[in-house]
Amino acid sequence: MGYKVEVYIYDLTQGMARTLGPAIIGRPLDGVWHTAVVVYGKEFFFGGAGLESCAPGGTMLGAPLRVEDVGQTEITPELFNEYLSNHSRDRFKGDRYDLFRHNCNNFSHETAQFLTGRGIPQYILDLPNEILSTPLGQMLAPMIQQMTPSGNAIPFTMGEAIERTGVPSVGSNFNHSGATGRTSGTGRKNFPVGSPILLDNPLNVDKMIIKLEQLNATETEKALSENELKVFAGLAKGIVRLSKDSFAVVLKVASWKEENRFPALDLLRHKCLHLSGSEISVEELVPVLVSNMAAGDTNAMLAVAALSNLISKQHHKSVDAIDALEKMSELLPSEHKKLEISISTFIHNLSIHLTASTDGLESLELHILILSTILTTLHPLVKQVESEERLLVTLGNILHSKQQEIIDLAHSMDVHQFILKVEPRVKGELVKEVKTMLNISMDGIDLE
Repeated sequence: MGYKVEVYIYDLTQGMARTLGPAIIGRPLDGVWHTAVVVYGKEFFFGGAGLESCAPGGTMLGAPLRVEDVGQTEITPELFNEYLSNHSRDRFKGDRYDLFRHNCNNFSHETAQFLTGRGIPQYILDLPNEILSTPLGQMLAPMIQQMTPSGNAIPFTMGEAIERTGVPSVGSNFNHSGATGRTSGTGRKNFPVGSPILLDNPLNVDKMIIKLEQLNATETEKALSENELKVFAGLAKGIVRLSKDSFAVVLKVASWKEENRFPALDLLRHKCLHLSGSEISVEELVPVLVSNMAAGDTNAMLAVAALSNLISKQHHKSVDAIDALEKMSELLPSEHKKLEISISTFIHNLSIHLTASTDGLESLELHILILSTILTTLHPLVKQVESEERLLVTLGNILHSKQQEIIDLAHSMDVHQFILKVEPRVKGELVKEVKTMLNISMDGIDLE
């Protein structure tokens, strides 16, 4: 019995393309297309984070504009999983995503052909070049880029789930986009986690602009001019690039009274997800974010979230991890729930870089720093289950290196107390795997 294969077709501009079309290419546009392949009960697509998945219709774009039935496939979920795994390391790796030249539609076309021998409509494949050939199309590219949806990074564990339930579990996560496990050659199912967690809540642009105007009226010495207000609004909408001049406007807002700075920091949190094409360097961003960690809980939460997004994009070496973690530790305990979640996300994303590090000494130093921060500082202070789970996943990443000094150090820092605290509250298989790496039996007694 075959599996039904569909292509979901979305308009990234949510209807704006029909209005913009005549100005861009001289004729109306039905949409600027995003597509995904739906098969085995999941929606699969390609984006800036690589290959991703979600429940059908589960991205921020909602229900598809159209559904194209491309037939049935006899390809097994296990073989499809292998196909995805191979492509995620090469052709459809996240850093190879290009909105106009190598995008979701290329993935959908090739994948539909792989599954059924039939691709997606040619008009969808042709449209990016048609738009990009115009000056206005190039100008609007950053705005469209920010509309590209995200889902959950794919952990490639379909085969085992098929045996248990008959339905693939591709896309399961740890309560947020991108936080997934993967199988390894050692038989471990969850570690190391190689996908970062993105704090990618969309900006509420209309409310942000209204609030910015209200706050601007209270800033007598550093108020934005009408033109500067328009620049900030353009940045929030994605139609103005983050350039030297526009960044100066953001910096001006970030220097307002502490209680008025949050629009600038929320904007930077979002921009840290899409820095490609920006004239602003990471080195210019980091000091702004770090300095605002001492500017109240809301500002601190947004600043830490921005740093978390920043290091998820391979910019971890531009952030002084020792200084950042020390400052973050001083922010807890806090009644601001999202603050501790942002901090646990930062340390989670930092640990991911250890799985790919080739510098033994640097890697060991970072292992020790993260381990110490979790066990001696953070875990007694965090209260949210989501935070505890992210710290546990980070610990699993650290222990996965199998460096004996790391395991010994964890025991010397009383890792048992951390395990006892999180065990009743988070996923049992995660705790079990961490216990195995620590040589702790199921009844809590050291095996060594």
